[in-house]
Amino acid sequence: MKVSALVKKLESDSEFEKFKKENPKAFLSSIFIVFDFESGGNQQDMNYFIPSEKKIAVFAVSDSGIMEKTSNLFDEEKSEKFHELKFDGLKLDADDIEKNVQNQLKKEKITNKLNKIIAVLQPCDEGKDVLWNLTCILDGLVIVRINIDACNGKLLKFEKAGLMDFIKFEKGKEK
Repeated sequence: MKVSALVKKLESDSEFEKFKKENPKAFLSSIFIVFDFESGGNQQDMNYFIPSEKKIAVFAVSDSGIMEKTSNLFDEEKSEKFHELKFDGLKLDADDIEKNVQNQLKKEKITNKLNKIIAVLQPCDEGKDVLWNLTCILDGLVIVRINIDACNGKLLKFEKAGLMDFIKFEKGKEK
């Protein structure tokens, strides 16, 4: 699947057309895709920032249709940091993600089975660049985080951790 095909599918939906008429200044701020290799199901959400309301409209795009939900921002001060996602000229598109991750895992000699990729396509550097922010869940409770420049395919960050690395214990405190 190509990002442009997802956007085109959404833009041709009558509910989305109604949304754009009601929110003409809303813009695409990120795309969230979950590749679930265990269940075979994928989730594709397109996030539109509504500046006047400081809200995000989330459009879940699937074969069965398009569903919209709107959510408030947790921190309204960060609303100034939202930039439009410009995805023209992507060297690394959504349909390249799995292969790219498998290649990175092979390079790093990680042999755990890949179960899920949580991929977020987002603007960075004040909207000048586009970044794939990938969180990969592997067998053995292994988490791999990868950042890739979507325009040139360059690996920016690769980090491997265990699930327990995300759990913090504080001495003398109970939860």
